[in-house]
Amino acid sequence: MKATFLVPLVLIAVLSCAPAAEEKAERVRASALAGSWYPGEKAALKAAVEGCLAAEGAPVEGRIGALVVPHAGYVYSGRVAGSAWRLPKRDACDRVILLGPSHHGRFRGFCVADFDAFATPLGLVPLDKPACDALRTDRAHVAAGRAHVPEHCLEIQLPFIQSVLPGVKIVPILIGEIDAASGAGIAAAVSAQVTPRTLVVVSTDFTHYGPNYDYVPFRDNVAANLRTLDMGAVDLILAKDADRFDAYCADKRATICGRSPLSVLLRMLPPGAKGTLIKYDTSGHVTGDYANSVSYVSMAFTWPATAKTEPAKAEAASAPAARPAAKGLTDDEKEFLLRLARRTIEGRLAGVKDSDPDLSAFGPDAMLRRKCGAFVTLKKHGDLRGCIGRIAQPGTEDSVPPLYQTIRLMSVESATADPRFPPVTPAELKDIEIEISALTPAEPVSGPADFQVGRDGIIIRKGYSGAVFLPQVAPEQGWDRDQTLSHLCRKAGLPADEWKKPGMKFFTFTAQVFDEGMLKK
Repeated sequence: MKATFLVPLVLIAVLSCAPAAEEKAERVRASALAGSWYPGEKAALKAAVEGCLAAEGAPVEGRIGALVVPHAGYVYSGRVAGSAWRLPKRDACDRVILLGPSHHGRFRGFCVADFDAFATPLGLVPLDKPACDALRTDRAHVAAGRAHVPEHCLEIQLPFIQSVLPGVKIVPILIGEIDAASGAGIAAAVSAQVTPRTLVVVSTDFTHYGPNYDYVPFRDNVAANLRTLDMGAVDLILAKDADRFDAYCADKRATICGRSPLSVLLRMLPPGAKGTLIKYDTSGHVTGDYANSVSYVSMAFTWPATAKTEPAKAEAASAPAARPAAKGLTDDEKEFLLRLARRTIEGRLAGVKDSDPDLSAFGPDAMLRRKCGAFVTLKKHGDLRGCIGRIAQPGTEDSVPPLYQTIRLMSVESATADPRFPPVTPAELKDIEIEISALTPAEPVSGPADFQVGRDGIIIRKGYSGAVFLPQVAPEQGWDRDQTLSHLCRKAGLPADEWKKPGMKFFTFTAQVFDEGMLKK
């Protein structure tokens, strides 16, 4: 997706989410694994989970605070996972924080799923919305929600949760690329949501060996060498040594897919936490074929009786300072703005005079009444059909209209005035989906190092040239920071490497993104 940069616009206001005026259909993330990674029929899935939970492992004593479990199909890793999931007591927790790697989206930082619940054949697993909302205000959180839709590493744990801890709520988090500082910052943010009744779960497989994974560090005694390689990592995890674990992964070119979530967990563990290796296996052992093999490990960490996770102060202090939190639109306001955008476009194309919308259902402090920048994006069968918006610079807040007015203006502009496309026709409207991005004001930053892919929208300016990408553009295109800035320079009519040269000005902002898909659920 691309976006046209026009004139400045304004700050997203802080607003506590109000309850919906009426009950709404839940936004449910449908199962991506039923019938493949685990049975698709309820009775068969229940039996499969019970079989996995019957697997024995090393005993663990104390209050379970965290688990490390694999995430392959149940026929491969189910017994290793079950040996850990059988340990938590049914009434011991009311929240499970799930940390896993993103297999389907590349980004830096972390991303919380934006659904009301996840579905499996055993029913729905609700999200803990207050905890999720709080995490989304952290500066390391990125707008990469689409990565959750096909992701298997978190869903594969849900039938265990439904069987062992029925009724608990989840906080589903995918961890992208991190370093020690950002890992410490994420650990601090997640730790703030940990209570004595919270279970933290890292979903990860260990070594991915063989030509299928482009990782063949040895060819002889594969089973024994795999165990040695895996136990080298396990020992550092049990020692709670995040820095040495990171260094080990780098030195061995480790193919532990969840090394970033593991690194975050290690920075969350309280000083008195004790780790135990519960069970170890490999797909090579399960199938009898080590040509390509994935390793599976389950571990548990027990908390001291009075512990609450607190990352080491020195580590947390090295993380970048958080942006000011910006609470967003309620679902009622999102739906109102989406319908307003469509009605506005329909009216303009039909030649009907635009009238002021009825805002009587919203209080005087409602977010949609606040002065706020926004983009309206039109997509036809998934392809961009128009995108125009306005972005605030600090100090321009008093000169711009409220958000609902911005949406009316930008809806018409996107449909009729995007220079890259011909105007939308009335016949096309039924095939067009509208997406809205409500923006925080753009703020100047010192250089490209301050731009974080997935979290930030980015503006560049040099002389009379400038261009902008919304936060969701780079993750959707699979670009890293350098690629994003190169494409942005080309969009501005500049050489691709111009962002590296003196005189370039950089501005960043964040966005709350929603589309008409929420109206269909």
